[in-house]
Amino acid sequence: MLPGLSRGHRRRGWIHAVYTPVDSLVFGGNILHSFNVPMQLRIYEIEDRTRVQPKFRYPFYYEMCWYVLERYVYCVTQRSHLTQEYQRESMLIDAPRKPSIDGFSSDSWLEMEEEACDQQPQEEE
Repeated sequence: MLPGLSRGHRRRGWIHAVYTPVDSLVFGGNILHSFNVPMQLRIYEIEDRTRVQPKFRYPFYYEMCWYVLERYVYCVTQRSHLTQEYQRESMLIDAPRKPSIDGFSSDSWLEMEEEACDQQPQEEE
């Protein structure tokens, strides 16, 4: 065990899975974020090198990295390299939504603008 950690604790950024041998209701807060990308990439590489089975890995991690790269490129250049059709399909833009007054399932987050990227993407010519 690592110094300063007790059973059940992990260092920040460490991607992990939880095995429950019986039916369980589990709540977790594991998300990918930009605060420790180098560590997340190293962990993915270790899992790849040690042939960790896909069912124990973060789902669609590799594919998600491409979306993150596309987002960073957009934030820097204000240009999207995704077609408008693909943006609509992948981001569920124009998808019918059921209004909700419940804060946890509210669609209000869809109306928020990201401070760093507040312009509409320009399609690549």
